Amino acid sequence: IRSVRVWRSGENPDYKWTVTFVSEYPSVSGLVLTLKDSTTLIHTTGGVTPTLQINVVSPGVLPVGYNTQVVYVNDHSQIQYTHILTGLTAGQLYNVQVSAANQLGYGHPQTSIPRELAPPVQKPSSPNNVILSVASSHSLEVIFSKPESDGGDTVTLYRIEWDIDPDFGSLESSPDVALASDFGSYSFVAPKNGPGCDPCTHQVTGLIKGQNYFIRVYAYNSQGYSVDPGLSTPQFLSPKTTPDPPGVVDISPQSDTEIQVSFPHSGDDGGAPVTKYKVEWNAMGFFPGMSSTNSDHAALLYSPHNVQTITVSAEEDDLGGVFRLAFGGHSTEDISAKSTANDMKLALESLPAVGSTIVSRESIPNGITWAITFLTNRGYLSKYGPIESLKVSTDSAALPQMFVTDTLGALGSSLVGTGARLVVGDEVSALKGFEQQTLDA
Repeated sequence: IRSVRVWRSGENPDYKWTVTFVSEYPSVSGLVLTLKDSTTLIHTTGGVTPTLQINVVSPGVLPVGYNTQVVYVNDHSQIQYTHILTGLTAGQLYNVQVSAANQLGYGHPQTSIPRELAPPVQKPSSPNNVILSVASSHSLEVIFSKPESDGGDTVTLYRIEWDIDPDFGSLESSPDVALASDFGSYSFVAPKNGPGCDPCTHQVTGLIKGQNYFIRVYAYNSQGYSVDPGLSTPQFLSPKTTPDPPGVVDISPQSDTEIQVSFPHSGDDGGAPVTKYKVEWNAMGFFPGMSSTNSDHAALLYSPHNVQTITVSAEEDDLGGVFRLAFGGHSTEDISAKSTANDMKLALESLPAVGSTIVSRESIPNGITWAITFLTNRGYLSKYGPIESLKVSTDSAALPQMFVTDTLGALGSSLVGTGARLVVGDEVSALKGFEQQTLDA
């Protein structure tokens, strides 16, 4: 305990001593006054042993920015000591005091001269975590974080520089032959609202494909640009893209079990040397479309669109009446059992979830089949792939959720004819055959 103030209140035998710690903050460190084991209290009347109770009335509060460091004495002949205070904020005033300690503890502190001092405002340190990546065949992307220290003043500007010379001296070393794409710089104002641009991102464009570029980033405040730049990881990269395929691929038979494949080198390596070629073959083809190894519609692969059919039929040539369709929770108005392809298209596209369609119509014995290709609705709820099935109803009072894919045995009488029936078929599933994976967050 270096410095305290004590005053006594109350009357004998109920005294209270209030201790104010002027130089310490003991309760902040979990310390309180305690009684020594040898303490003996004597009550002069009544024979009752008096007690002492210690309470923390007002916990101490450390000053803003308070810190402490012990400087040990290793040489008792030393007469001058020096200690550097680190991790301070430039421009912030700090008060300093020093106390000496021996086996009894610390003595009274001595305040500094001058009484307070602020580290001077300086240039910011270099931007952190500068990451360089390929953006396209003619651009690179730079991502970086704000400097560890702003020098005591707000960072207002960043400057990104690029050069094919690792020393960034293209213009100085070769002013007559240096190209505009060999070097350059870009400065932008650091956002002031919220976290700013941390991390900050910029794309350096107009670069030469396949040419290596070095990148560095400076931060700026009122004192100037950071002394050292933030250097990128990796140190350099070249804009690039995937190579072009060979201009022509020739195939010719070699035997009853062999085909020879011949092709020239890629006309454009994309900015990096071509290291290999992949030769692929199958028995179905590589172009998007409906391909199958048999006549079963369910086996069709690689179709970009879903295809469904609606078939209305009767046992005799007496089909007539109307029906309704539902999709995505909505239903159409009445549709004639003998509608044209265009009538069916208009009815379907009146439903908000259907999108654009192509409808074809084919007559069958005692009935009609409409084939619907969904052009813009590739998947239910924005999922690419199969979509929900169309639903049908011959009940004029039915809600969309009551519609079915087969009216055999269902309620309704709007469709007439001997054994009249409506059936929806899922003929082709979009993108079947293409692999799909999901990323769940």
